[in-house]
Amino acid sequence: VVGGGRAGGNMPKKGKGKSKGPSILVDDMSLKPFGFKMSDILLTPLGVEVTVIGVKPDGTGQPKLWAEFQSGFQAPLEPTNPQEFADQGYKRVHEGRHIMRNKALDEDKKKELLDDVDWAAVMPWLSGGNNEEEGEKKDDPKAAKKKK
Repeated sequence: VVGGGRAGGNMPKKGKGKSKGPSILVDDMSLKPFGFKMSDILLTPLGVEVTVIGVKPDGTGQPKLWAEFQSGFQAPLEPTNPQEFADQGYKRVHEGRHIMRNKALDEDKKKELLDDVDWAAVMPWLSGGNNEEEGEKKDDPKAAKKKK
């Protein structure tokens, strides 16, 4: 039978399984040994930008710096100190790139917050009143002439 004899192929059973292990540490003290800060954008030796998301111990208990790729994939980075990062070709991108990223995030947040506002409740005059026909008559010059 193809796929191990179960529907769904080689997928593991759903339900309780192994925990994912320790959570990712995001504080400055945990990141300091690597020479980076939370949300720093790094350029990898292959020219791919990744964002620092924290520190998590590997299987041997050794702390590893974790990064997120633009695709959303998260993975540990091999170097263990600032010198190894530099030797292997990792670089923190220019501060301007961080500013552009933060501006884009701020704009997205602003748009999200403004979309959630009930503008009719905050500024009722924007809704044009409850009776649209009366509003149309006030603005309609023909309706004004008929009244005369």
